[in-house]
Amino acid sequence: MGGYLPIPHSGPIGKPPKPTDATDTALMSVPAPAASAHAVLDPTLRMALADDTPATALAREQAELILRSIPSAVIATVVVMAACAALLRRYYAWPRIAGWIAFALPLFGARLAIWRQVLRGDALCARPRACLRRLHGAALLAGLTWTPLPLWFFAHDDLWRLFLTAVLLAVASAAMAALAAAPIGALCYMLPVLLPLIAQLLLAHHPLLRAAGWLTFVYIGFLLLVSRRMRAMLRDKSQWRLDAIRSSLTDPLTGLANRMGFEQRLDAALHRARRRAAAVAVVFIDLDGFKGVNDGHGHAGGDRVLREFAQRLRAVLRANERPARVGGDEFAVIVEDVAAQTDAAAALLPRIEQVADAAFALDGGAARIGMSLGMACFPADGDDRAALLARADARMYQAKARRRDARSEQKEPGTRPGQETCSS
Repeated sequence: MGGYLPIPHSGPIGKPPKPTDATDTALMSVPAPAASAHAVLDPTLRMALADDTPATALAREQAELILRSIPSAVIATVVVMAACAALLRRYYAWPRIAGWIAFALPLFGARLAIWRQVLRGDALCARPRACLRRLHGAALLAGLTWTPLPLWFFAHDDLWRLFLTAVLLAVASAAMAALAAAPIGALCYMLPVLLPLIAQLLLAHHPLLRAAGWLTFVYIGFLLLVSRRMRAMLRDKSQWRLDAIRSSLTDPLTGLANRMGFEQRLDAALHRARRRAAAVAVVFIDLDGFKGVNDGHGHAGGDRVLREFAQRLRAVLRANERPARVGGDEFAVIVEDVAAQTDAAAALLPRIEQVADAAFALDGGAARIGMSLGMACFPADGDDRAALLARADARMYQAKARRRDARSEQKEPGTRPGQETCSS
């Protein structure tokens, strides 16, 4: 912890980012606490976390807490049920106890099936709120496992009833410990356990049992209050986690994804494209003449141009086109669900080229910049991130060379300006 962690560069995909503006240091490094806290996350999960809404982030945190409690919950359920069955044999006939076990086993199997569905594949990554609802259903099934105890085994003496009350309250308290940050899940577990118990206690003749029924009702309210407070603490934690991930993947000057965010977003897009047999396009954008802006208007002027360029770029992109700032004066766009490279180029490149058509207003004048574009498409130009970036970078430099040659030819007699245009 402490210091700065460099944003990784993808090797031979092109020149290293150039220190061209005042925020270059902030762009090319991230505070270590924010970056290292999630360095071990799978790129797909990391990008899913970065795209979370606060409600989705909280749902994922709640689901993760419930999932972590599964091994201990399974062991505790088996042990307590076995102990209860052994004690019940002293007071009740075996067929009734066997009926309880037969009632509980399908519920137990259904719980395990739900847990396996949630743990399988990337369900928690892609659909955390749906996973949380399933886990709430599993909590309800777990509570129903204990429902027969107050309904079938409450007809013995008052001492046994008090003992059974203590057992069920202990079961509900253990469930609250596992579901403390998920009030709905806690309620789903406790109601099937404690509502029949409260009904039996309030209908009892002994005043102590009736008092225990009212105290159990108050106890449920207390546990739910604790659960709400735990949920609020978890919400704050999930928001901090969300902010930390987003800050480590975002360029502070433009608000676009930084190089790390771009590369991880591209990895996630390629992962989705392989599953769907779809295409993904990558466009590199290099600003021509930006050094002159910095020299003529200072770093503050350069920063202003970069911010306005990012705003204009966002304005011309569609929902499936994700921009990023990957270097000092280098940008990139990821395009998902494209039919072919020619279709993507025809739909996107003209819109990007319009971004720099108008001059950028600065204090004391205006600045004009050009751009060179390079595009690569998965799977036609490569089947992984490194190959795509290398191809897009090479085409961008080819476009830059054509623009340079065009400017040289325009100095010769008879050459018309704009005779050569860059292409992907």
